[in-house]
Amino acid sequence: MKRIASIVTGLLGLACLAGCSTRTDTLAQVGNTAITRADFDQAALKSGGPYAALGDTGRALLLEDLVKRQLLIEASKQQGYYRDSVFVAFTSSTHDQVARGAMLEALAPVAQVSEAEARALYDRQKVEARLRVIMVADGRVAAAARAELDRGMDFAVVAARFNEHGQIPAGGDIGWVQAGSLVRALDPAVTDTPIGQVIGPVEQPFVGWFVIRVEERRTAERPPYEQVRDRAIEAVRQRKRSALAQRAAQRMRMVYQIQVVPEGAAFMAERLKPKTEDLQRSNNPDPNLTEDEKRTVLATWTGGQYTLGDAWTRIQGGEVAAPNLWVLPQVERWIESQVFERALRAEATARLVAEEPDHARAIRERQDNYLVEQFYTREVAQHIALTEADLRAEYALRAGQMSNLEAADIRMAVVIDSAKAIAVLDHGAHAGGLAQALAMAQAGSEAQNFSVTYPSQSPMWQTLQPRLAAMRPGEMTGPFQVPGGWLLIEMVRTRFGAASFEALTPGALDQLRSSALDRLREVRFTEVTDSLRRTIRVTVHRDRLARIPWPPVGAAPALGAGG
Repeated sequence: MKRIASIVTGLLGLACLAGCSTRTDTLAQVGNTAITRADFDQAALKSGGPYAALGDTGRALLLEDLVKRQLLIEASKQQGYYRDSVFVAFTSSTHDQVARGAMLEALAPVAQVSEAEARALYDRQKVEARLRVIMVADGRVAAAARAELDRGMDFAVVAARFNEHGQIPAGGDIGWVQAGSLVRALDPAVTDTPIGQVIGPVEQPFVGWFVIRVEERRTAERPPYEQVRDRAIEAVRQRKRSALAQRAAQRMRMVYQIQVVPEGAAFMAERLKPKTEDLQRSNNPDPNLTEDEKRTVLATWTGGQYTLGDAWTRIQGGEVAAPNLWVLPQVERWIESQVFERALRAEATARLVAEEPDHARAIRERQDNYLVEQFYTREVAQHIALTEADLRAEYALRAGQMSNLEAADIRMAVVIDSAKAIAVLDHGAHAGGLAQALAMAQAGSEAQNFSVTYPSQSPMWQTLQPRLAAMRPGEMTGPFQVPGGWLLIEMVRTRFGAASFEALTPGALDQLRSSALDRLREVRFTEVTDSLRRTIRVTVHRDRLARIPWPPVGAAPALGAGG
């Protein structure tokens, strides 16, 4: 079943290209699709670890699983799954996601970081500062907060009034921070701003406006540079990428002339805010927008208009979370971000990003994964009905592995005070046993020897059976609340015996049910793929496969091997 999981979940995901291979590098032909040496190498690198553990047999099994996966893809196409409206929507969404990711990568590529840059950040982190911060979405609001501070109001009071609940800690106190841990606009304050001086408003594009004050500064405790070098390099790289992304976003905003219309945010907030009586009936009430309201323009860009209907469709469909409708600057920023996403897609389309080989392959891989999962669900999983006879058959196969706890010899004590009970367990880590731990903690209780046999009529010992079964001799557990105090247990020895089917614990039955389902799915899966081979032509070139070096170099461990 683990190999089937690799096939179905996309761990062996490929995007085989019919007609794009030479005759000699084709290892198998499934219908009109070739599985090439490059496809095989990619799968081996991605999830070849378990196959490699099987020696030369694993090489053949890997190709066989690739063939089975392609059989499911070909069959799903023959049955018209790709015409399904859900698949069409999935393809559109996948296309957008891949193109969007590629565009973001193009706008903010991975930056190179020199040793000097990483060292410079490390040197700046020799001091840390405790800051108070006010963060708002609008520069005018930030200016109002600064004005109140200039009039002598306490920073914590102003921060409590202006900071949105949950975004910044109480009183604006964000604690001790080092250089490189804050957004770029705030970072210089850690090392440069005089203690007690208010700075701001300062803007961090696409984040917000800030007013800050340094409360204290001190020397930071740091490990040697060599121990944190990689972390410093990555921190500098991320800051560079963030700066590149922000500059690119600002350029795109200008090029595509993204503008939120006056009163657009206010209109959206007013119409989408739920009324109290509506909230009493539903957690997500429908605003019942009229057609005219849906057509209300919230923003414009060179590609058209963004309407209230567009916004509600995305929110209602769960594609995006709604902004805080009670904070207009956040609503405005949210509208702008939605239009920016449209501009990003337009830019990706103009650049033909999705048609670049790597991105086209990524899209096809996701499409193929979808087709495989849908076909497997419809033709395999939905045909499985587990019966008691199946469970008993699985038990017969696994009876030698099934065992139950028959008896446990323990030492136990009941401690009246819960704090004392916890202290006993703390001492148990280095004491010679429960008796010594009780004495060291001065718990006022003595350890007693006791034997528990199963099946037990006691609800308490029934509940504790899985825990006792997992304990090793000398291990202590607890505290468990019982009449008279808190129970502590030290394991002395356990005895296990073969469990009859009727005596299996609920946990053992669940494991048995899972393995029986896996076995039934495997049988059904084999039946389906064998049937497909009779209608879809499969050719395997085992001589070419035998020439491929094995095991693969650098194969990543993935799912366990086996059928």
